[in-house]
Amino acid sequence: MHSLALARYRFLTTIRQRRWVAPVLTVALFPSLVGGGGLTLFKSDLEFAWDAPEALKSAALGMLFGWAIHLIAISTLGWSLGIAPREQTHQIDLLDTAPISGRTQFFGDTLGIFAFVFAMHICCVPVLAELVAISPFPPILFLWLEIATIALLLMVSAAAAWSLRTDRSGWRQKRSTVNALLFLILFVGVVTVTTRIDDFYFGMAGFFEKPSPQRWQPVMASIVSMPLLLILLLALYGSFIAFFAADTARTIEKT
Repeated sequence: MHSLALARYRFLTTIRQRRWVAPVLTVALFPSLVGGGGLTLFKSDLEFAWDAPEALKSAALGMLFGWAIHLIAISTLGWSLGIAPREQTHQIDLLDTAPISGRTQFFGDTLGIFAFVFAMHICCVPVLAELVAISPFPPILFLWLEIATIALLLMVSAAAAWSLRTDRSGWRQKRSTVNALLFLILFVGVVTVTTRIDDFYFGMAGFFEKPSPQRWQPVMASIVSMPLLLILLLALYGSFIAFFAADTARTIEKT
């Protein structure tokens, strides 16, 4: 219950302090709007039927481009919440005076930051859903993308909460970059181990050559074992979040 109360406090405090969110939200939305409007260039069914392969290819690329820019923008927004404004660097946070454990403060900060960035993501969901709907990708892909987005935002929120409480002097200041690179390397390693890379490459090439839901099946078939992939990813996410929680609690207890 303490973590939920702290999450609400962090969420409301972030809304009051971060007034520059609108430009970031615009960046997260604009590519999706452009990609979503790609098929509107075809004025009639006859024009669409005449050049359907190119239209579907453009829709597929537009969907990938729109989602990629959205995830980059929303992740950057989440990570920036772990950087205290310069004028508040030496101010005491209200949470610093509360008689609660460091681990509780970490999970409160994490949930509060996650609620904030997820609210920004929800504003973009209708446009992102339209991108998937007009693309040749199977509709189930939207569900997988949403699950991946939630997992990404949760990890970014945990990293931001850790950065918010960690010491920024000396070597510890560089640990954020080191942790990000280590997570990326391990993530690529997990995907490489559980995927037939050659089959994935040829499957993607065949899909973009003639986009259709049927052509997407070889791409999914290149995954050796979906349960193994999910288990390894959950272990990777859990280990990093556990590290962030333990290190944050240790830092708070020292101060």
